[in-house]
Amino acid sequence: MDHPHRISRQICMDEEVYKDLTSRLVLRIIETQTKPKKPWVSSKEAMSLLNIKDERTLSKYCEDGGIRVASISGKHSLYYRDSILSFIEQRAQ
Repeated sequence: MDHPHRISRQICMDEEVYKDLTSRLVLRIIETQTKPKKPWVSSKEAMSLLNIKDERTLSKYCEDGGIRVASISGKHSLYYRDSILSFIEQRAQ
């Protein structure tokens, strides 16, 4: 049920414009879904994939040998995406 104060808006367009718009939208969706993932990710992305919030936990997983890490500088490291996904898969029940 619509809210009594909601304003309804409609967009009218030519059929060819509509077809062009929907075709472009579909191509854009396909492009974004098939874009290859970066093989190495930041600690923030790694923690997001693992659904953790603590860098100490991420470090422990790396130290235990479950996740490959490349130390770029003293404070900057990159984590190998496939090893993160394998780490998760190994713990799946």
